Amino acid sequence: MAVVSGGVYPAIYVDPPLVEDIMPPNTFTVSIKTDYTGSDITGWQFVLYYKPSVLHGVSVTNGDLIVGGSATFKPPVIDNTNGKLSAAAFFFFVFEPAPLTSGPGTLATVTFEVVGMGESLITIGTGIGETKLKGYTDDGYGDPYDIIDGFVDEDHLQHGKFRNVEAPPDIAVLSVTPNDTEVIENDLVEIAVEVKNLGTATETFDVSTYYDLYSLIETKTGITLAGETSTTLTFIWDTTNVAPAIHSLRAVASTVPGETNTENNKLTSPLKVTVVAGIVAIIIAPDEGYPGEPVTFDASASYSLRGHINGYIWDFGDGTIETVTSPTVKHTYKWTGIYAVWLWVTDNTGEKSDPAYRTMPIVYPPSYIADLVQWKVKPEAHHWVESKDDNGLITLTALAKNQGTRPINIRITFAILNARGGDPAGPVVIRDLTILNPGEKVPVSVELNPYDYGYEEEKMVLFAYVTLKYDSDADGTPDTDASTKVLGFTVLP
Repeated sequence: MAVVSGGVYPAIYVDPPLVEDIMPPNTFTVSIKTDYTGSDITGWQFVLYYKPSVLHGVSVTNGDLIVGGSATFKPPVIDNTNGKLSAAAFFFFVFEPAPLTSGPGTLATVTFEVVGMGESLITIGTGIGETKLKGYTDDGYGDPYDIIDGFVDEDHLQHGKFRNVEAPPDIAVLSVTPNDTEVIENDLVEIAVEVKNLGTATETFDVSTYYDLYSLIETKTGITLAGETSTTLTFIWDTTNVAPAIHSLRAVASTVPGETNTENNKLTSPLKVTVVAGIVAIIIAPDEGYPGEPVTFDASASYSLRGHINGYIWDFGDGTIETVTSPTVKHTYKWTGIYAVWLWVTDNTGEKSDPAYRTMPIVYPPSYIADLVQWKVKPEAHHWVESKDDNGLITLTALAKNQGTRPINIRITFAILNARGGDPAGPVVIRDLTILNPGEKVPVSVELNPYDYGYEEEKMVLFAYVTLKYDSDADGTPDTDASTKVLGFTVLP
């Protein structure tokens, strides 16, 4: 534990907090005091720890807090082998009201003998039941309670220190704290850096702050600190031209003459600072385009955190540069190729973004082709010459294939012709569909009632005349003829 020169009220503390330059075999005293101002004190107890190679406890005498009447002071227990002593005092009573006294005051005075050279903390014990300032509620008619319990109220204890040698030179960076962890580029960030002179002599040194390890923010020179004192320095980080990203911060104190412990001269903050772009260009466009056809570029997702977008500067990569005020623009490329597209946006505050970039492949137009394949126009689920199913209907299936490179719309027409004259024997059936995947084969089936085609309960020969059209220009309407399949079949009673 370090020496604490001030603490949380109410406190139990060592006075004076620092004793120096006493040589063996001399003695010195410290007082254990409380700043508690209440009037319900009934007793106290404490334990002190110290380095037995430097100090030995000699005696403990009662202070001015628990005195008179039924005050009882327990003789101290001193263990110089382990560097520990303890003492206690309280008001003895059998019947209420409990005797009470008021603070502030001195619990006890402790005499130490200096037995060696060096440093020793004089630490007030924080273990269970070691250090307490005890009270009684309701003017002595209530219940006992702990005004201070060192086990749970450690920040109410203020420890002491002894030394008779100078601490070596040692400058330490204790903390690096930005005032904000997310800023817009060009903003200023305040960075508080706490440094301490851990030595005893006055030292003069420099402190530098950095982001991302080696990028210098600012250096403060000629900082002078007396021994065992600290100060907080404020550095200003201008994030202009700092890349939008998550950045680390660190501070480095220069070494002083004679300093050997230099590891604590530098410290990286556990807090990182995210710098976000104040204005951002974003391009949305198709995966590819075709020569001679307009490509739509969309910059509506672009944004400004300080204003509003009022200009779009496009470089389409084919020698064309265009400045517009609308977020969408169309551009037509003459030739196939892969073009580098750049976009800058501006806002009403005068800021201009870094460029957004993407490539735009301009490729040959996709092919839209489909066809009836092989011999797959046939009566389904039986021999074609016995083509009346159990339900009395005729099932015909055509197999269509997407032979292009994009989804395609097709139309299949089933026309049944009479073998006697080749004329249509009944209604024509049309099926429209889309085949999504290039190379995919899709069976298209129809069920026909033979009575719709002149069947009169006797053997009859018909022909299925099946045609396919496909949408060659992708406008949604099949418009180009593909192959035709013709299949003769017999309907039997």
